[in-house]
Amino acid sequence: MTPAQLISLALLLLLTGLVLWLVVSLVLRFGARRLTQAPRLTEAAPAPAQGTDAWIVLEPGGRLVEINPIARQWFDLEADEAATLEHLVRRARPSEAFLSLCAGEGQAAFVLHGQSLQGASHRLAGPQSLMVITLRPAEDSQPTQPLKKSSGRPTYEFNHSLELEDTLEAIFAVALKVFPCEVLEITLWEEGSESFLPYRYQEVEGGGWKVFQAEERYLNSQGLTGRLADSRQPLLITDVASRPDLRPAIERAVLPFRAYLGVPLLLDEKLLGTLELGALTPETFQQNDIALLEGIATDASTALNNALRFRNEQNRSAELAGLAQLAQAFSAARDPLTLFSRLIESIMPLMPVEVLGFLIYNEYQHALEGRAPFHGLPDQFMDVYRIPVASSGRLEQIMLDQDVLLSENAFDDPQWEELGLAVLSQSASLRETVLVPLTCGGRMLGYLQASNHSDGSRPFSNNEVRLLTIIATQAAPIIENAGLVQQSRQRAQRAEGLRRIASLAGSSANLDEILRFSLQEMLRLLQADAAFVFLYDPNRGMMVLHRASLFSQGPDLPDGLAVLSVDDPQFHFTITGHQRPMVLQKRISVQPVIPFYQAILNHWQLESALAAPLIVRDQGIGEVWICSKDDFFYDQTDLQVVVTAAAQLASVVEQGYLSTQTDESLRRQVDQLTALTRISRELSTTLDLTFLLQM
Repeated sequence: MTPAQLISLALLLLLTGLVLWLVVSLVLRFGARRLTQAPRLTEAAPAPAQGTDAWIVLEPGGRLVEINPIARQWFDLEADEAATLEHLVRRARPSEAFLSLCAGEGQAAFVLHGQSLQGASHRLAGPQSLMVITLRPAEDSQPTQPLKKSSGRPTYEFNHSLELEDTLEAIFAVALKVFPCEVLEITLWEEGSESFLPYRYQEVEGGGWKVFQAEERYLNSQGLTGRLADSRQPLLITDVASRPDLRPAIERAVLPFRAYLGVPLLLDEKLLGTLELGALTPETFQQNDIALLEGIATDASTALNNALRFRNEQNRSAELAGLAQLAQAFSAARDPLTLFSRLIESIMPLMPVEVLGFLIYNEYQHALEGRAPFHGLPDQFMDVYRIPVASSGRLEQIMLDQDVLLSENAFDDPQWEELGLAVLSQSASLRETVLVPLTCGGRMLGYLQASNHSDGSRPFSNNEVRLLTIIATQAAPIIENAGLVQQSRQRAQRAEGLRRIASLAGSSANLDEILRFSLQEMLRLLQADAAFVFLYDPNRGMMVLHRASLFSQGPDLPDGLAVLSVDDPQFHFTITGHQRPMVLQKRISVQPVIPFYQAILNHWQLESALAAPLIVRDQGIGEVWICSKDDFFYDQTDLQVVVTAAAQLASVVEQGYLSTQTDESLRRQVDQLTALTRISRELSTTLDLTFLLQM
C-alpha cells in the first residue's frame, strides 16, 4: 500500500471516530434531559390519598406512570408485574367507559371482575399534565344507567318497548358496552320447528349498529347454541381453535371469532333462547365475565318473554283480522274463471311465502294438477305441474287419510321421492313445503301448497300449519261450489251444442256441410286446435280423410297420411277397426298408438286427442278426431261429447252413402231400359241380321 493510500485510510478512520463521538454525546445529552423531565409525583403533584380508593396516574398519550396497590389488587396485578393501559382496559367492562376516564376529565361507571365501580378522572396542573383516575366501589356513589344497584347485582332496563326488535337492540347495546366483542347473537327457540332463530347485531355502512335476522336456523343439537340449550349452563371458550370438539353451527369463515362466551336465556326453567358473544382476539373473555353476562341474561329473559308474548298477541290479532278479511274475500270469489286468482291474492298477506297455489285432484285422469295462477311459478309450468296418483299407491292412501304432507327440504326428501313428488319439487326448486288437504263433506278435492318462506329457509311451524289448515277449510267449499257451477255451465253449453248437431244432422244439407259444421261446433265446445273425419270407402277398400270438413291451423296433410288401406296390418287397430273410443295423451298414453296416428299427430304437433268411431249396424264406417296442442287437455267427460256427436253423424254418413248407392242403381237401370228400347225399335224397322248384331 502506498503512503498516499495509508494517509487517506487514516483520515477516513479519524472522521468515522469523530462522527461516532458526536452521536454518542447527543444521545447521552438528550436522554438525560428526557429522564429529568419524566413525569413524577412531586410536591407540585401530590399523590392521591391512599385510603380505600384505588388510583392510577397516566401521562398524556396513555403511558402508565403509577398505580397504587389497591388498584393492582382490583385489576388482578402482581406487586412487581409491569402494567400497561391495554392490560387494564381489557379487564374493564365496558372498556369504553374506562377509556373515557383515561381520555379526559369526567365520571363513568363500569364493572371489574364482577364488581361495580365508579371512576372519576382529573387532570393535574403542571407542565406534565398528568391524569389521575380514582376508583371506588359503586355502593359509595350514585349509579349510572344502564347499570344500577338491585338485590346485590347490576340490573338492566330493557322494557322501554314491547317490540321484539327494539328489545333485542337494547340487549345488544348493553352487551356491546360491557364486553369488547365483534360478534353478538341472540337466538330464540321456536317450539313448532324445534330450532333456534338467530338475530345478530351488526355494524352498518355509515356507522351505527342494527339488528338483523339471520337466514339460517340452528337445530336443537347443533353447534355451540345446541350445547347451551342441552346443558342449560354458561359456556366459555377462551380460544375456539384450541377446542375442536366444540364447533359453532355456522362456518367460521362467515363469523371468524376466536373467543366465545354464551349463556342460556331462561325464565322459570323455560328455555327462551341463548345470548352469545364472540371476539376476534383469543382470551378476550375471562372467567369473571360469566357472572356479568348471566346478570344481563336474567333481565334480558324477562324482557324477551314480554316482547315475545306481545308479538304473539299481535300476530294472533292480525291473523284473526286477516281471516275475517279472507272470509269476505272468499264470499266474493264466485266466478270460476277468476276464483283461484282471488284466493291467492287473499291468502298471500297471511302467509309470506315464495310459492303458493292449489293442486286440484282430477278424478278422470287420476292426477293432482296445478291450477293457474300459481304464485311463484309461471303459468306455462302448469302444463307439466301434475302429479300422477297411482291406484292403490301410497300417495292415494295419504289422500284418502287426508293427511298433511310436510317436508323441510322437498328438493331432496326420500319420502317425496317415494310419493313421486321429487321431480316436480326439483324442477320448481322447492325447499320447505307443506301440502294441506282440501276437504269438503269428507271428499278430497286436492291440496293447498305453500313453499319457500320469503324471509329465509326455515321449517313450517305448528302455528303456520294451523293457519293454513283454517284457510284450506274455508277455501275447500268455495272451490267445490265453483267447480259445480262450472260443470253446470259446461254441461248446458255442451247440451246446446249437441242439440245443434242433431238438428243439423236431420236437415236437408248435404254430407259435406253437415260434417263441416258439426266439427266446427265440437271445435268450439272442446276448445280444440284440430278436427277431422276419416270415412271408410268400401268400393276402394280404404279409410280416407274427408278433406271438406278438415279444420287445422297446421300445414296440409300429405296424401300418404290421408288414406289407410283395409289390407294394412294397422287397420285392425284403428278406431274404425276395433270400434272403441279413446282419450289419447301423447306423453303418457297407456294403450299403444299405431304409427299411422303418430305420424298425423306429429305432423300437426298435437299432444292430446279424442277419437270416436262412426258405427252403423255394428259396422265401423269411419271415425271422428278432436285434437289439442296442449298436454293432458281432455278427459272422459270430453270424450262423451264426441261419442254422442259421432252417433248422430254416423246416421248422416250412412244416409249419404245409401243415397249415393241409390242414385247409381237408378242410373244403371235407366241406361239398361234405354238400350232395350233402342234395340226394340231397330228390330221393328229392319231385318238385316248383320246390322242388328253390330248394334
